[in-house]
Amino acid sequence: MVTTLPDRSKFLELCLLLVLLPCGQAAAAGPGGDLSPAAGGMPYGPGSSWVVGHQLLEAGEVDEALPFLHLAYRSDPDVPLVALEFERALQARGYLQDAHDVMDGLVKTFPDSLSFRFRRARLDLRLGRKKEALADLALLREKQGVTEEMVSLEASLRSSMGDAEGALKVLRQGLELFPGRGPDIYQGMAMVLQQDGRARDALATLRKALDVYPRDPGLHLDLVRTLADAGDKPQALAAATAADSLFQLPAFRYARRPQGQDEVQVEASAAGPLPGSFRVELADHYAQNGDNESAMGILAEMKARGELDLGPSLWLARMYLGTGRFSAGSELVESILARWPEAARAWFLKGRILEQSEDMPGAVGAYHRAADLGPRDAEIRLALVRAMMLAEEAELTADDPDSTALAVKSDFVQQVRAAVSLVPSEDYNGQLVLGYALRLSGDLEQAARHFQLAGDDPDLRLNALVQASLCLDQAHKVSRARDLLETLRKENPDNPEIANSLGYFLAEKNLELTQAEKLVQQALDADPSNGAYLDSMGWVSYRKGDLDRALDFLIRAVNVLPDDPVILEHLGMVLRDQGQIAEAREMFQRAMALGGDAGRLQGLLDGLEKKHGH
Repeated sequence: MVTTLPDRSKFLELCLLLVLLPCGQAAAAGPGGDLSPAAGGMPYGPGSSWVVGHQLLEAGEVDEALPFLHLAYRSDPDVPLVALEFERALQARGYLQDAHDVMDGLVKTFPDSLSFRFRRARLDLRLGRKKEALADLALLREKQGVTEEMVSLEASLRSSMGDAEGALKVLRQGLELFPGRGPDIYQGMAMVLQQDGRARDALATLRKALDVYPRDPGLHLDLVRTLADAGDKPQALAAATAADSLFQLPAFRYARRPQGQDEVQVEASAAGPLPGSFRVELADHYAQNGDNESAMGILAEMKARGELDLGPSLWLARMYLGTGRFSAGSELVESILARWPEAARAWFLKGRILEQSEDMPGAVGAYHRAADLGPRDAEIRLALVRAMMLAEEAELTADDPDSTALAVKSDFVQQVRAAVSLVPSEDYNGQLVLGYALRLSGDLEQAARHFQLAGDDPDLRLNALVQASLCLDQAHKVSRARDLLETLRKENPDNPEIANSLGYFLAEKNLELTQAEKLVQQALDADPSNGAYLDSMGWVSYRKGDLDRALDFLIRAVNVLPDDPVILEHLGMVLRDQGQIAEAREMFQRAMALGGDAGRLQGLLDGLEKKHGH
């Protein structure tokens, strides 16, 4: 229905603003542009702010859209076009209470608008305000009657409140009013019964539904899953096998509803045979519930009968490899490649097998083939980048690369760039790999950015932000590097590793050496024999000019970590300054042989030769 607007002048004013807005102004503020409400450029009125915010929101730039939409909303909070767009952005960002406040304002301004009231009810439900949502739904029933969406929402609401009978009553009413939605409503009834612990009643409901709708695949799938949940594995498999025979794939495919809901039938793909069946769906159900043995048993039987298509075959191979069945997984991957030689994922699994066999050059070749066949697959691209870092480290770190090393470096940079464009920001482990790869390719600031993205994962945060600070330090962004370490220090005041990292950073920059010593001492108090901490204290002492104390700590550090080139370099510098030139030369040469910074170490050696002539 069309919402009645008691004050049409504000709406017409907004429309006029939209018509009069210069095209260049909106375009200049599109995705990637520099304009913002506080940018100090063009002034933004409510109309132009709404247009810019709308463009950004449609492009998926929610954070960038919010300030513009907020500005428009503050000016015209009662204009539905403005308020609803702002509410949509708030929901997308997870600001549910703020979104609810916007809808609350619209309901107060337009108390007769049923659509606004329904939208507020949905937000109440997401915020856990079940009584308020029910009150709005009761009013909607009285004024508008029952709609399909209301049936679904009220049934979900009552079920979540523990009122299973109330939910079933609503669904039965929906069955009478909307017979065309019968399969979905029956599925909802079965779900309510299952959540109420009434598995037998859920099964009876699904069987009754199949008597009415015998060719609805969603009902068959629900029956299969419900039998599995009830622990009746033979009947679940029998029902899945019967459904496969009934529908004779590829007659349909499934698409997932939002999280927490069941699955529904959608139109079959025209792209050819589908990689699945009810038995595959049953195997997936077992796997999702931690029963990998049952899942693999179903798939293996289908494979033996020649009934398994590419997708499930790859899944079975991956499960074999993931559960330690290396021989079975390898054999299956080879059979997949023989049948589907252009399958990118099969080559990816081949790469994993070769990697586990410690054939890193072979793994790189397989991953390369996989990336060529599946160029938009982020997991494949990441695997290739990681394998190249391991297998081709010598070429990638060569100071004076030959033609082969140059070719490897060029390919590596290309693969890293491709991976950066594919890996989503929420893939924190992937972002960590990208951080290391970008640092290896020399792009230090981008490496730091990806390490910081990885740092959003609490389990990776410490290491990721330390690595980011190291990259920023190498890129001469000293204040930003220190800020990251200070942030970690505030978050983890008792962590010795962070204390040591910050203390060493200050000593390396010859800053606040008293504070640096306190930080490193905190680390040593926690772990007195840690070689890295001993080295840090030796370096702090060297910076403070206490060579004897520095020598003591660095000798202790070398005894713990005799092959660490940084510690050897530090010890060499102390020995040099104490006049022990031969010993210093030995330390610098050992550090270089163990992979230390060749350019810096050669400079130290040359300095010894010039000064002492030995």
